[in-house]
Amino acid sequence: MCPIAARPPAWDLIAGRHAFQMDTLGTSKGFIEGGKVRVLAVAADKRLPQLPDVPTVKEALGFPFSINTWYAVYAPAGTPRPIIDKLNAAFNTVLKQPEVVKWADERAIDLINDSTPASAKKFYDEQMAFWDPIIKASGAKPE
Repeated sequence: MCPIAARPPAWDLIAGRHAFQMDTLGTSKGFIEGGKVRVLAVAADKRLPQLPDVPTVKEALGFPFSINTWYAVYAPAGTPRPIIDKLNAAFNTVLKQPEVVKWADERAIDLINDSTPASAKKFYDEQMAFWDPIIKASGAKPE
């Protein structure tokens, strides 16, 4: 399911416009805790500590299925390297702060500390190499 407009996809699920959906724990946490949606499985390699009684897709359906949601910080092409390095250092510092770590843990977000532009680019390239053939084979088109 794709997010529609600027509302959480769970709203469409609750309203009956979707039969099921995939979403991040951070976006759906309030709906889960409020009893508005029920989590059937998690698309991860192992169960989430935040939802210990919810099986993985592999446990529930018998085949491996894991999707990682990731976030990155981008700057315009041509941004001077000293600015990139300063921003990178600042973000790495913030990601180590206890309140940020706690916030991320509550939402099942794994923080990557001490990331560099080079390591982020490598990860991005790996993700594109993995997903590009799957998307092409599906016939999905950007709309």
